[in-house]
Amino acid sequence: MSENNKSLTKDVNKSGFPLQIWLEDSIKRSGDKHGWDVVGHEHYWRNQKTGKDGYIDLVLEKDLSRAVIECKRVLDTKWIFLQPDMPSLKARLLRSQSQAGKKNLFTWFDFNMTEQVAKSSFCVVRGQAEKDKPMLERLASIVLDSVECLSEEEIEIINPKHNKPIIYVPVIVTTAELQTCQFSAASVSADRGEIKDGNFEQVRFVNFSKGFSTKHSLALEALDQVFYNLKDANKANERSVFVVNTSHVEAFLIVLKNLFQDSGI
Repeated sequence: MSENNKSLTKDVNKSGFPLQIWLEDSIKRSGDKHGWDVVGHEHYWRNQKTGKDGYIDLVLEKDLSRAVIECKRVLDTKWIFLQPDMPSLKARLLRSQSQAGKKNLFTWFDFNMTEQVAKSSFCVVRGQAEKDKPMLERLASIVLDSVECLSEEEIEIINPKHNKPIIYVPVIVTTAELQTCQFSAASVSADRGEIKDGNFEQVRFVNFSKGFSTKHSLALEALDQVFYNLKDANKANERSVFVVNTSHVEAFLIVLKNLFQDSGI
């Protein structure tokens, strides 16, 4: 390979697009195993309220579920998710529903999962400066915004008689190695704010859940209820974004297809 081609190849790889193209092809080739169809790539979205816009890397569909995927290529990096609590069977996802003669319904709702997945609100990325806004939070905010915009777009184009709820799952697929760090909160030193040692484990995917400011709120909003304390308001702002290592996307999609076993969807 000539020096010019090497330079151009390096530029292409830095873009992250080869990863996205590979992922789409991989999902299509393994569709008979997980049942998800790729229904869109580079799907444009725009938040009419804020003016923010962008492109969704991949949109997947299975029955009444959608997976909205953002690809993140990083090299030689570990994302460490702190886990002072046990794994959870709950995930807070977006549900939309068309209502004839009424305002369309958009709610973030707790769904039961069929498999325990590590859940965390804290992600440590080596090399990230203390004053920087956490990288994963920035990326998750964009994905959540795109999910809500996609749900609003879809509800406008589906048959008005279609009144079954549609579920949207935000997903970040990354080349980063995913690790969990389990420890007891009581073991953290008060004078230094440090853990003595943690139980580290490499995992396939993580349910990254924390408070994010988005357009649509919890089901309480749909029921015209209000919050009377900060605890309820904090709970209403929680959102789940699944973070998946590239080597385990197929396994994640297999888990995902059975996600709503107790939700009636």
